[in-house]
Amino acid sequence: MKNTPGRLAGPALAALLAVLLAASPPAGADEAVLPPAPDPTGRSLVQALDQFLGQPFREDGAQDEQGRWVTFSRPDQVSPAPGFNCSGLAVAAARALLGRPFPLAEAVFDRRGDSGPDSPLGQDWDFGLDLILNLAQGSPARLLPEPVEAPELRLVPPPEPLGPGRALGWGVNLHGQDFEDLLRLVRPGDFAFFCLSRPDGRFPAGVAYYHVGLIVPEPPRLWLYHSTRGLQTHRLDLAEPGRLARFRRHFPPPRRGERRLFLVEVVPPALFQP
Repeated sequence: MKNTPGRLAGPALAALLAVLLAASPPAGADEAVLPPAPDPTGRSLVQALDQFLGQPFREDGAQDEQGRWVTFSRPDQVSPAPGFNCSGLAVAAARALLGRPFPLAEAVFDRRGDSGPDSPLGQDWDFGLDLILNLAQGSPARLLPEPVEAPELRLVPPPEPLGPGRALGWGVNLHGQDFEDLLRLVRPGDFAFFCLSRPDGRFPAGVAYYHVGLIVPEPPRLWLYHSTRGLQTHRLDLAEPGRLARFRRHFPPPRRGERRLFLVEVVPPALFQP
């Protein structure tokens, strides 16, 4: 299937753009330049992500836009030790699939200014949410589940799926049928960033957006890529019998509330083969 921005025309695109354009990363971030990379023409999304498989998990681990191993908290300190955490993998994958440098400061930009060190809601409570919205911004994309038409969506500027109450209700229950239905909406040729949230009393916001990764359909396969403690960067075929259950066991239901997941589906450049 050919990847063109025109496939996202209509009300769904308008709703998404209103969400993604409500905040912008720091000015000047696009001035960074990526090191030379292999030409992706003719490759599939899955082939482009092969380079990350097997990288060790490293707490707070990421690569800067020059490909050096650093951490999100100390991007100025280069480390000889390789490795990603889940967010570091998402940033590296976005660079490979979207062809943009994504400096770390741009990737982790606090879109609403509500999760900094002095935030009354807690520091970094919505880190994963900010991250995947920042990575999707500037590309044709849509939120899944799509926003329901409601008066608050017509506010200017429109709210993002953030904040006490609204945050707790965003996405679908990881352990419900809605999650399986949501996965089927990601179209072959596109990919999706996912973000997991859970109730978390450590934050006054009452919720933490704490784990991210990617979903890449390759029919009949449905690949999920992520990096987790105790495991290397890896992928699961959620269409293979037992794999979805394995993923859910790794993230069991909390004692109170639900683990919830939402997706941002992104149309990659037309360089990739579906």
